[in-house]
Amino acid sequence: MRNQLHGAQPSLSNGFTNITNFTKVAPVDQNAVLIKLKTLKTTKTSQVDLCFSITTGIPLRRVIRKSCVIEKMAERERSIINGPLADVGAIPKVLFFSDCRPELLTYKFITGRPLYQTYTNRHTPIQDVFKLFRATLLILGDIHSERIIHNDLSPGNLLIDKRNHVSIIDFGSATPYGCSEFLAIGKPHYASPEQIEHKPIDARSDIYQLGCVLFETIYKTQYLDANNRPYNSIDVFDNAPINCLLKLMLDSAQSKRITSSQECINIIDNLIYNQLV
Repeated sequence: MRNQLHGAQPSLSNGFTNITNFTKVAPVDQNAVLIKLKTLKTTKTSQVDLCFSITTGIPLRRVIRKSCVIEKMAERERSIINGPLADVGAIPKVLFFSDCRPELLTYKFITGRPLYQTYTNRHTPIQDVFKLFRATLLILGDIHSERIIHNDLSPGNLLIDKRNHVSIIDFGSATPYGCSEFLAIGKPHYASPEQIEHKPIDARSDIYQLGCVLFETIYKTQYLDANNRPYNSIDVFDNAPINCLLKLMLDSAQSKRITSSQECINIIDNLIYNQLV
């Protein structure tokens, strides 16, 4: 199934054999140089590095460099972030794009740690969890208002800073509403049924993925197995108000699922106002 969904992909070793040759790129202008500090994430399609950007007359600053081995992947990501999502806050902004091989994106640095390092693997008051997810839904609503689907929500793509502000990162799989052609179809444990079946997606696909993340954050176990099949029943956990929200977010039938971020926010506000969580 994975090969069917993702198609033939170049191996990481072949795609990044000469990755160190691309440390000198221009994130803002041709006088800039990037110095790699460390690799943050490596996948079959990309590598993400934390770098220093050195530019004459500009203070030293941290940036994120993403190298993509899939042709046009970085260009697509840049066009979405700097196009329809240009005015959306709490997402990384692209400073520079290079169409060399591998393609390079340089992002403005965003502080924070992934959700799985903060909330998912530790006990957190349930009210704080819902405040965090309410903020996430507000950002997601802004993204959806531009008819863009993130398409890859997971605990690794939500960054939380020291003030508990959230940012959504990694738009490499982002796609317009209704698209079923893009090769990246979610992660194991987080893909929606329509993604797996390669059917058109919309805001409800992101709602499903975020429901998986919320389930994991609250109950400290994943809702889906590695093949994206439910292996945890929501009803096993004795918390009717929360489970009601999760069932609406995680309905396998796209037509029966919550249709928007605002609907989720309204339910969360009701739960908090009535002290049901």
